[in-house]
Amino acid sequence: LVDAVKIQGIEVAHIMMLESEQPFHEYDPDFFHRFSNLVSLELQKDSAYTRNKGMMYSYFLADLLRNSNVSNIRQRLEDLGVHLKETFYIIAIPPAGVGLSNLRQEIILERVKQILPESIYVIYEETIVLLISQDLDQNLNKYEIARLDEYLSANHLKAGISNFFQYLEDTARFYRQAVDSVRIANRLNVPDAICYYSDYYVYRMLETFEKEDTEIHPGLMKLYLYDQKRETELITTLREYLIHPGQSSLVAENLHIHKNTLLYRLGKIREITGCSLSDGEEFMNLNLSLMIMNYLGMLA
Repeated sequence: LVDAVKIQGIEVAHIMMLESEQPFHEYDPDFFHRFSNLVSLELQKDSAYTRNKGMMYSYFLADLLRNSNVSNIRQRLEDLGVHLKETFYIIAIPPAGVGLSNLRQEIILERVKQILPESIYVIYEETIVLLISQDLDQNLNKYEIARLDEYLSANHLKAGISNFFQYLEDTARFYRQAVDSVRIANRLNVPDAICYYSDYYVYRMLETFEKEDTEIHPGLMKLYLYDQKRETELITTLREYLIHPGQSSLVAENLHIHKNTLLYRLGKIREITGCSLSDGEEFMNLNLSLMIMNYLGMLA
């Protein structure tokens, strides 16, 4: 008699029983099949299977990150009981994100796995990488992200989160987004423990330009030089105003100045830059130039 041992519907072994001192009876095949099912159930409970299943998922994710042939990976994961949804995110904790932490990667990974139990994980290029699957109309779980942020902050760690994507073939590209977001945040001295690529993609675009080829709005450059020469704070005032356009009271409160002082500064900014501070395209150009100046280390 021969029967299959199955885990998650996949045949992983066969059991064989031979006649020895007596012939098989009519009920033996049914008994033997039930015994095979019992072996299958017990194997699925075993911790070794659970660990190896995680390792199998890790192999698949590593293949995706290496841009290997991924044509059948979705089906293979489905066969193992991983029901992928419509969209994906990559969360990465690269070496640059470990910073001052004394924790080993394996310890960090074990804790992050507890926080994000539905993720597929691997350590790739000395980076902890997790693949999250979500429905298109869902965002990342706020509770899990809050717990992740708390853990990372407490241990001086940083994680990058990519934009969402829909095709597993794009995993490697979005992995780079997650890693880049941590690197750029470190360069800009951003203290956040979780770095979303959506907050840094403009800086990533700026990296394609050489410093001497990067253009800054001429009016903003005049304002910068004016501040440097007279030790004023017009650039700081403009940055706050662009965050809260038209909200003079809030801007004055955030800058700890009187509203009349703010109105004087805004008038000076208009005079020096030649900008009315009332046009949407003008706002966009000034904001972009401020990001360039921040990226180049020109702003405090």
